[in-house]
Amino acid sequence: MATLAAYDGFTFGGAPFGYNRPQRLSDITDGTSSTLLLAEVIQGQGADVRGYTWWGDAGAFVTSLRPNDPRGDYVNHTYCNTDPPNPPARECGVVMSTDSSYVRAFAARSRHPGGVNVAFCDGSGRFIADGFAALTWEQLGTSQGGEVIPGDY
Repeated sequence: MATLAAYDGFTFGGAPFGYNRPQRLSDITDGTSSTLLLAEVIQGQGADVRGYTWWGDAGAFVTSLRPNDPRGDYVNHTYCNTDPPNPPARECGVVMSTDSSYVRAFAARSRHPGGVNVAFCDGSGRFIADGFAALTWEQLGTSQGGEVIPGDY
């Protein structure tokens, strides 16, 4: 499996979903109980379209950002609004010249305190606390990274 270059200290190790790249359960070589399938995301209000499922990018999350990451999502589009109750965002409202230069990186987020609910590729669910170990969170976000997830996470 080929990985991409490191981004913000994080090296991509595959994911169970990707644009125009379907995967079978057998493709998840890290194990279905050690690979995140989905997580809560906040649906934006007003002009903020983060979390809207009709726009595929907005319903996704990345594990290079922590659950409820206070640093904010990367959203350099005009469809972002950081006024409460919307989540924080970096570069919100910055207009870029081409669609390929847009940045879309959204954290798993919830409106309840303490963390986010997630589901794994084996169908199990779990509550992940905001202070969850960063490296383990990143590793749970890969499907083919070959990491050994600690048993006590």
